[in-house]
Amino acid sequence: MLICELLIRVIMVGDLHQSEEMAEVAKVGHAVPESVLKKQKRNEDWALAKKQEVEVLKKKNAANRKLITCC
Repeated sequence: MLICELLIRVIMVGDLHQSEEMAEVAKVGHAVPESVLKKQKRNEDWALAKKQEVEVLKKKNAANRKLITCC
């Protein structure tokens, strides 16, 4: 019976530590998988590159319009 009591105590202490860790994660926020974070970063980088590309294209088209209307 002594061994069973010790096992129960060890299990309870393990559960206590696990619940404390889960509480810390809950305080910080939801745990987000790394793959999701990488995908978000990739999408943000792509959106920024696309925005810059559009700006350059607009400037180029504006310069072309000026050349066409001048002659």
